[in-house]
Amino acid sequence: MSGSWPVSKYLTVRCTDEDGVVTLTAVGEVDLESAGVLGHAIEQGVGLRPAELVVDIAGVSFLDASGAGVLIDGRRRARDRGIRYRVCGATRVAKRVLDVLGVHTVLAEG
Repeated sequence: MSGSWPVSKYLTVRCTDEDGVVTLTAVGEVDLESAGVLGHAIEQGVGLRPAELVVDIAGVSFLDASGAGVLIDGRRRARDRGIRYRVCGATRVAKRVLDVLGVHTVLAEG
């Protein structure tokens, strides 16, 4: 993945690509200020056209509705291109937000 990445002092996203599976590993806080960083990473991951795109949020200590929105939008983008998409590793805090929004199971199942 190349190009200009938005930056945030609150969130980093690392990308690995192995055997057709792109994994984005997010660490930090995903809120209104940093959601664009995750959104850009997901967009870039979808652009690689892997068989599967996994967003690992085990390192996310805070997730608000804007961050959840980015994860939901990522699913739509991936599905539109025939890419399997799932979110894994939700911490208790992140899982709570995704559960309240009614999307945790959908995002986790791919």
